[in-house]
Amino acid sequence: MEKLGHDPGIDSHSPGRSGDATSVANTLDTLSAIDSAITSYVFTEQGRATDSNIPIKEEHEDQVGVVKSLKCQVDPKAELGGFFPNLQRAIILDDVDTLTRHQSTGAGVLGEFVEIMSATTTSIPLARIESIKTLKEKTNTPKTIIGVVGATGHGKSSLINALLEEENLVPTSCFRACTAVVTEISFNFSNDSTHPYTAEIEFIAAEDWSCELGHIFQDLATSSAGISSVKSVKDPDAAIAWAKVQAVYPELKQVDLRNFDAKTLANDPNIKVLLGTTKTVQGRTAKELYRGIRRYIDSKGKSNFGDSEGKQGPTTQKMEFWPLIKVVRIYTKADILSSGAVFVDLPRTVDSNPARAAVAGKYIEKCDAIWVTSTITRAVDDQAAQELLGAKFKRQLQLDGNYFNITFICTKTDDINYSEAVNSLGLDSEQEVFDDAKHNLSSWEAISKLEKLKKRKESITMFIEEINKHICRYEKLRNDRAHGKSITPPKEYPKKSNICAHVSKLSKRRKVNSNEGSQDTQWISAEDHWKDFEAGMPKFSEDQSLEEEDTQLMIEYLISQKGKAIKAREDVQHDIDCDENHREALEEEVWDREQEFKLACISKRNDCSRYTIRDQFALGLKELDQQEAEDNDPENFDPENEIRDYAEIGRSLPVFCVSSQAYRSLALNESVDGFTNMEDTEIPQLRAHAKMLTEAARIRSAKSFLNDFMQSLNSLYLWSSGRNMEHCITADDKQSEMEYITEKINELKKRLGVANGDLGPQLNEILGYLFRHIEIAADNAAQRAPGVAHTWPSRSRGDGGLPCRSYQAVLRREGEWSGTHGPRDFNGDLAAPLLQKIGKTWEITFTKRIPEYLDRHAKACQLHQEIIQTLVTSHLQSKAAFNSVVRMLREQDKARISGLTAKIKSVISDIQASQRKAHRCFAVGIQRKLIPKYKECSLDKGPGVFARIRTILEDEIEGNGRAIFRASYGQPKKILSGMVDDIQKDLQNFMDLMADVMISDYRAVILGVESYDDTKIVRERVFELLKEVDKRFQ
Repeated sequence: MEKLGHDPGIDSHSPGRSGDATSVANTLDTLSAIDSAITSYVFTEQGRATDSNIPIKEEHEDQVGVVKSLKCQVDPKAELGGFFPNLQRAIILDDVDTLTRHQSTGAGVLGEFVEIMSATTTSIPLARIESIKTLKEKTNTPKTIIGVVGATGHGKSSLINALLEEENLVPTSCFRACTAVVTEISFNFSNDSTHPYTAEIEFIAAEDWSCELGHIFQDLATSSAGISSVKSVKDPDAAIAWAKVQAVYPELKQVDLRNFDAKTLANDPNIKVLLGTTKTVQGRTAKELYRGIRRYIDSKGKSNFGDSEGKQGPTTQKMEFWPLIKVVRIYTKADILSSGAVFVDLPRTVDSNPARAAVAGKYIEKCDAIWVTSTITRAVDDQAAQELLGAKFKRQLQLDGNYFNITFICTKTDDINYSEAVNSLGLDSEQEVFDDAKHNLSSWEAISKLEKLKKRKESITMFIEEINKHICRYEKLRNDRAHGKSITPPKEYPKKSNICAHVSKLSKRRKVNSNEGSQDTQWISAEDHWKDFEAGMPKFSEDQSLEEEDTQLMIEYLISQKGKAIKAREDVQHDIDCDENHREALEEEVWDREQEFKLACISKRNDCSRYTIRDQFALGLKELDQQEAEDNDPENFDPENEIRDYAEIGRSLPVFCVSSQAYRSLALNESVDGFTNMEDTEIPQLRAHAKMLTEAARIRSAKSFLNDFMQSLNSLYLWSSGRNMEHCITADDKQSEMEYITEKINELKKRLGVANGDLGPQLNEILGYLFRHIEIAADNAAQRAPGVAHTWPSRSRGDGGLPCRSYQAVLRREGEWSGTHGPRDFNGDLAAPLLQKIGKTWEITFTKRIPEYLDRHAKACQLHQEIIQTLVTSHLQSKAAFNSVVRMLREQDKARISGLTAKIKSVISDIQASQRKAHRCFAVGIQRKLIPKYKECSLDKGPGVFARIRTILEDEIEGNGRAIFRASYGQPKKILSGMVDDIQKDLQNFMDLMADVMISDYRAVILGVESYDDTKIVRERVFELLKEVDKRFQ
């Protein structure tokens, strides 16, 4: 069989070259000696890996270099690129588009291999085919979830629509459901061309709606008038509760509420059929999909609540679905989403429905990036960034490891008061330039003769028309005379009076001044024209009999006068054109200066907003750091000591100032004040930023796939190119070589197993330091908890506390609720001091200590691989029978090293997921401990209830605070400890599989493969395909 990628240089390792054989033997001895030293060093280094400040020693790096140097001595052709050089070059690229293209090419190649190998089902191992199919599935575009947050009415939905190049695809805030429901927008990968737009509307479960109805009934029952008189209740929270009931049950009358309970209403057949289901809506256009979605999420916001006259409102309105919706998912073919970006429109406030609130929380937990939106008019306020990134939200970003994945977007930049901008932004010079242009235009208009010229032209035109009519009369007379008729002068005469009246304002002749331009000679009145016309005109008496010569004389005279008039009109038109061109130039100048002025106002405000937001963002992080530093060590706290480069952090914050409305108008070729092109709206730049956010994940995914693809090709080569080596090596020698190889691979497996076994204790030691810090923070939070709980109920007007009914509503919902007094989270309030105290340690643990240790662990595993793999291939190199395949084996080994390194580093994403899940469990743990008291207080009623329930809850928190907070970190510790176990198991499975595949590859080389007839045909076809695969990656 033909040898793939044959390189003449490989033949230099022929058995006849005794010098090379000696060199290989010497190299093996040297490697064995270095192996012991490096192995000792690696395990020593791992033992100290918990200190994140310990660098990789230079001697360690030197030893790695020695191994690489020796490998090159063994294989002088190591740098030639192997059998798939184009593919190897592709793997090391960092251009995402090129990598994605190669990934797609690789998927196509795998499909061809599956087709070839599936031709026979008897002799090709099913596992080999399934492994190729599994690899092909790894070509799916990875998702990058971008959470978009911001207050209602601040342009989130309009912004997303503009990014999607759609007018009205994402529901806007005019729909009530959208203020509380998460809306996810991702790419539609379906091949159904008839429905490029799809939406899924998921409804809450039956138990969730029943639970919420129970809370609503209790809210109404504790309102000022009770459940039987809902219509007269003025309590706004009760009004919100009734609005939900009325929306879903429009036929239900307020007075009948006492005849129903939550369970009965939840079991209504019209409602029950929806709960727990997902409705799919499809459309050929965005407009069609929008109409389909609107049926479910539209809310007119009408309510009969509060009718003081007791009249029942209409009961014929249709049921509204918005209180029942859990999440809306939209799939579209928008280009911005094709790279894996997923936009999630997140509600700003905590929803009163736990199911919806949980969905929003899960999305925030999964977000790879957060976009904070605010109208530009708020962003110019110095406190805008601080308000939108409140203390709780900033702490969450820090604990999620997302603080540096923030993008700030100022919307509605077209909304600007230019006069205010001039004063506040110092744009006087730009205003003066604009004013000068306007002054030049108005000054010219004051002295312009354009309007007079136009009237003069009009009078001459009318004069010409009258002459034409008179010419026609005399031509008719001449024709009659030529036919022998007797003729007299026409009774009709040019209408001098009409023309003169039309230009009465110009009826006086101007004096010609020698200092004035020649144009003044044109300023002769219509009356003067007629005087000149009549003075030279042939004279006939009224009844005079005319001859043909008389008519000809008159016609010639009229034609001559017409020519003079036409010439005069042309001269006037020339003057008009000159004036109009001058005016047009002045008007264009005014327009240009106006647009420059408005663009300057918008741009300057954008720049000021960017500066302010970046400054406030950095200041917010600085406050977090200083607050924790002071809490942890108040005696040594120095506010002048900056922990980070906050100026650089501020400068690196992406801030975009956009106008969705201006972008849409410009897309329709409409002019927009202050925007000369689409780039001025910054929507194109934001779109490019969104795609850039997906690049890291796409590059990792493509490189991981291409590396695995390379290994698959190498394995297929070793399998398909196997030759009968009976004439080169005996069966006993084969078995001996295979035993040696298996022994070494098992040794590698043992080494990696030991290293992986040490990984757990090392990670647990890093986490142990964090856990000890958490325990101290929990005790500290327990001491501060009574003061926190004391702020919840209102004790005097204006103190920011909750009134009785709102306080009860929070308790009924186990500490979390959003009403007219805003979102309240008692559990989160209690957890806040704990999270504040551990914030910096938590951040360092997951963004520095663990990643640094994993990096060292990956290097240690890489050393083990290089040592064993070099020993094995060097051993085979000494055997003439294997010279031709050693290079392929080395290329395969390189790919395995890259694969394991990438696998170890990929666990960072698993760690991040556990990290985000764990810190959210502190509040959940507190909630679990307080649920009995929440329930006890929510059931209390009667006189003095407010004083009793707040005392019960505050006493519980003060008396059992330590137990409550110690229970709060049980689940986080369990999650993080379980994370370590899962990582170890996952890596061990990967290493075991890698070792098994290594043995399989070497077995194919040493023992060969079974040569069934159908297998031989398949192998030949695979080999032929392998020979031309690399060309596809040029």
